[in-house]
Amino acid sequence: MPINPTVPKKTGTLGPITKPFTVRFDPRAGQILGLKNTGDISVLLALAALAEAQGATGELVVSPVLSELTTETPIAGITINGVLIPEYVFDLWEMETNETSETIWSNPLIKANVSYNDQAVIARAQADGSSLAAAAAVLTAEGTGANWTPPITTFTVPTAGLPLQIYSMLQKNQDAWGPFTYVLRHTSNVNPNSTYNTADFNVNHLYTFAQLLSEVNNSFLWTYPIPARLVTKINNIPTQSVPANEANYYLWSWKKSASREQLNAQFRVDIVTEYVLALWPTTLYALA
Repeated sequence: MPINPTVPKKTGTLGPITKPFTVRFDPRAGQILGLKNTGDISVLLALAALAEAQGATGELVVSPVLSELTTETPIAGITINGVLIPEYVFDLWEMETNETSETIWSNPLIKANVSYNDQAVIARAQADGSSLAAAAAVLTAEGTGANWTPPITTFTVPTAGLPLQIYSMLQKNQDAWGPFTYVLRHTSNVNPNSTYNTADFNVNHLYTFAQLLSEVNNSFLWTYPIPARLVTKINNIPTQSVPANEANYYLWSWKKSASREQLNAQFRVDIVTEYVLALWPTTLYALA
């Protein structure tokens, strides 16, 4: 029987025949194990379906004689000839801004240009729903300002334009303003099968600037500590303060969040932790 030249002749095994593998390194995608197999298409189709079900990416080159399947799978470290090549966690640092809604009394312009007397009288009148004169009388009778620095023994009705304008705004429920604050965000990018870096510590604790920089500059905690550029940015943020009579109860500091985890487009897990800068009340949050 003559050989039909239009039908390719298959010789040898149907496969799959394993070819040399590759290990690819990427700071964002991590370690990728590349496998290549050749063989008959019927065998490689089953192998391709298994690889796809396991979350691998791949390419199938179909040939009437010898087909080829290439797959790539994320790994968390690999040992080759007795030598361990560990996976390094990628660290991303970002300095974000966040617009918040704060009480009008936290506005630095008001704190700097409206006296403690006027602030207290207006706030009391607003809280009691009374007149400014009635509020001043109640504060005086209660001795509210006796221990203030400096002390106020007799409260008076505000008469200047700015405090009266603030009182007018409060009467119209305009009692908030929207300052921007800084948020330092750290993202660790890890293998989806990893079991490390899962514990949160000091969540809802307040960090001074020195404590923050000590933590984010720690090469034991991070593969890539915070860049010097962001350290300079942090060190040049203007300080905010509260009235002297409340200074013991607030701290210009960074509150640490709990971490959140999400699967990204490369099937890697992003672990995100934030440090939020504000005048946080030490009556509600513990120090780190």
